[in-house]
Amino acid sequence: MVSYVKDPGPDTGAEAAKPNPRPVVFAFTGGPGSSGVWLPMGLLGPRRVDSGDVGALAPAPFGLAELTTLSEDFIRQSNLRWDYSEFSAELLRGQGLTEGRIDGRFTQRHLRGQASVNRDDASMNAITGPYAAAINHYVRTELRYENDMPCEALTGRVQPWSYKTFEGAPVDVTGDLERLLGYNAALRVHVDYGCHDGATPHFAAEYVWAQLNISAEARTRFTHHYHQAGHMMYLQDECRVAQLAALADCVAPG
Repeated sequence: MVSYVKDPGPDTGAEAAKPNPRPVVFAFTGGPGSSGVWLPMGLLGPRRVDSGDVGALAPAPFGLAELTTLSEDFIRQSNLRWDYSEFSAELLRGQGLTEGRIDGRFTQRHLRGQASVNRDDASMNAITGPYAAAINHYVRTELRYENDMPCEALTGRVQPWSYKTFEGAPVDVTGDLERLLGYNAALRVHVDYGCHDGATPHFAAEYVWAQLNISAEARTRFTHHYHQAGHMMYLQDECRVAQLAALADCVAPG
């Protein structure tokens, strides 16, 4: 069985932009054991799926290779597990490019095309310089704070740095959020999703939201907004304006 859902557009209102699990189309393909890959091929082709010969069908990852455009060899050798630095190095390797993590729309020439990982983020390279200039201009001209110390953004040069609460463990505050939503009936939560964000992918955030152990009423206190942007969607004027309007809708008196 295959289902297709309609994602909300980036310019829809806050109410219309909520995740909607209701599929647009359900399609049942074949009998028991029949693959669902053929429907997408027919609807969205052309596609090439190398599934092997009759009687000797190839196992995964041919489906995953089709979805990601990563090579079957890479997927198989990584045992279906890779981190983003490996994904960034591999995805556009044939074009000699790497993909940005903060914003996947940014690419740059891979200076070490044979490398298995890429930690030189094309999107950060494009954003960090203007970002540092903007914050320095703001603190000097508007806040009237003058200091010649360098502005460090996402750097390893600020030491010692200790994040004691979560050292050696994933940062997970969902339990706190669940409790607060139960304690405070007036608490509202707004979630902005960047469709090109590889640092905090929108589908991962949607999964976390879906798994929260909260009441149906508490879920009505969430608003969701999608942006055709990366991790910092406010860097684009149109997304910044849309984000501001969505936040205003979220905090407006009910």
